[in-house]
Amino acid sequence: YLFSPMRFRVRGYDSQYSDMYINGVQFNDAETGRFSYGLIGGLNDATRNKEGIGPFEINNFTFGAIGGASNINLRASQYAAGSKLTLSGSNRNYILRGMYTYSTGLMNNGWAFTGSLGYRWGNEGNIEGIKYNSFSYFLGAEKVFNDRHSLSLATWGTPTERGQQMAATEEAYYLANSHYYNPNWGYQNGEKRNARIVRQFEPSAIASWNFTIDDNKKLVTSAGFKYSNYGKSALGWNGNAADPRPDYYRNLPSYQIWDYQNEASTMAAARIADEWIRNVNNIRYFDWDGMYQSNYDNRADDQEIYGTGRLSNYMIEERHTDQLDWNLMGQFSHLFKDNSRIVG
Repeated sequence: YLFSPMRFRVRGYDSQYSDMYINGVQFNDAETGRFSYGLIGGLNDATRNKEGIGPFEINNFTFGAIGGASNINLRASQYAAGSKLTLSGSNRNYILRGMYTYSTGLMNNGWAFTGSLGYRWGNEGNIEGIKYNSFSYFLGAEKVFNDRHSLSLATWGTPTERGQQMAATEEAYYLANSHYYNPNWGYQNGEKRNARIVRQFEPSAIASWNFTIDDNKKLVTSAGFKYSNYGKSALGWNGNAADPRPDYYRNLPSYQIWDYQNEASTMAAARIADEWIRNVNNIRYFDWDGMYQSNYDNRADDQEIYGTGRLSNYMIEERHTDQLDWNLMGQFSHLFKDNSRIVG
């Protein structure tokens, strides 16, 4: 295992100051400025061919960035011919991972093909209520017409569904006797259901044309496409409903102790603490069945006010970030007789 540049911040700069290129096309998010590594998740073997530079270093693919830059080469002719099968086990977000990559190398007819499939799965990782389900694919093809022209096509995507963890207070961690306590889920019909589910799919494609004009001049033109479909669910409720979060401060023992001298308050706090410790399924996590029942019971009251009888106390929303990105990059390089070179 190698610590790649994504895990190192140059001079502490945030990731938005680092640029990521794929076949010479920049793939940083248009809004945040950051590159999402979920875009290539599960394609480790297909994306290993990478060139990295520090801030403003001389390179072949960009002017540089204050936090450095990297370029992933997905040209099919650059992969070694052969097959690779990878099986991995983990005790983190996902439990199992499988990847298979096959490449023909550059064949005598000028064609080269590379494909990769991956799957990451975890019914539950090291934190309760977090599931992980992700498929990944990559397909690259390249045609070398002659010594001057070649055309490369690459497409990939990683449809992913994963549950999220939410932070809690120290009191909740103490009552649950675990710093891995996750208040984001609860049982519904006997199955665990997480309120915050991320669904991400960003199908992408790149077409690149390499044109060697002569021995000293070269032109590389690349067109990139990406459609980001990113949704994150969250639990919401109206002003008439009680806060359903199990670690809401009113649901914790500390809220009951308004006076340490008052026996009633300390007994109430002790009772709630005992419920947290012993009655795990009913108080420590979301009460999905109770929220559904509240919505059901509320319909009659709403009938008189709204005339529909369908206003809910609790609801699941999904916050979306959907982007359609097109990028066109052209790079020209010229080598002079004195061995100096200019790139634009």
